Amino acid sequence: MNPDARIAIIGLGYVGLPLALAFSEAGLDVTGVDASARRVDELHAGRSPIDDIDDAPPARIGRGLPDRVAGRGGP
Repeated sequence: MNPDARIAIIGLGYVGLPLALAFSEAGLDVTGVDASARRVDELHAGRSPIDDIDDAPPARIGRGLPDRVAGRGGP
């Protein structure tokens, strides 16, 4: 895997969020995009909107992903 690869994940739901986290934990530059402003806000706060992903410290989501999460749209 090329360490300079840049990954974009569209949709940070039950499939996209775990995928984005796996790529991020592998050391790749990941940008997550989701239409739900509420979901993006939760991720920026270090909380997982997905029940199967723990947000207990150290938060998996806090490892670089929140700074690279963008969203537009409604809830």
